[in-house]
Amino acid sequence: MNKKALDLLHKLTKPEGKRKIRSLELLKSPDSNDPNWFFELPPGFNSALDITQTERKIDGKIQLVWTQGSAFSFQAGDTLYSHCNVYGCCWGMALKKMSYCLQILEAEEAVPEKRGVPRDPGKVAFRQYFIDKDSLTLQVRCSRVEVTQDCFIEYLITGIFPRMARTGNSETGPRMGTSNRQLSSGFLKV
Repeated sequence: MNKKALDLLHKLTKPEGKRKIRSLELLKSPDSNDPNWFFELPPGFNSALDITQTERKIDGKIQLVWTQGSAFSFQAGDTLYSHCNVYGCCWGMALKKMSYCLQILEAEEAVPEKRGVPRDPGKVAFRQYFIDKDSLTLQVRCSRVEVTQDCFIEYLITGIFPRMARTGNSETGPRMGTSNRQLSSGFLKV
């Protein structure tokens, strides 16, 4: 698990206090996946993580630097795999390499705080699959999980369902591969 990324996520989404609009600290490297995240996201998800290049004045010169915001924007139709090396693979090979897959069903973007209007954390509804290694097929693990964009990113980093996730048809608990006995009190079946 990546404690640095989690600490930054909590700092970016903190409801009170003044903070920079865009941080020079990043949730993940913009040029590669982060193997310390449970779901290794390739650079194609930088914009969904609000990692963009921004003009900054450095030593008197305007330069483009990578910055991090909190306007997270995963979208319906996005598909995320547990291992980064499956993106671009043929499907049969990808199934052999990955363990889990997420498909976003619905989403609303997070909107940063502006002029006294509180930050809206947005929402993500997704379906979770696991890969049956014997038959090399996707099997539904949770038919629908609803969380905020913020909680979704925390889940991508840790592999642990956020406390207030709403789920449907879940056969297992909040951590990948754990049992129902380990469900937290905030983990809701729908």
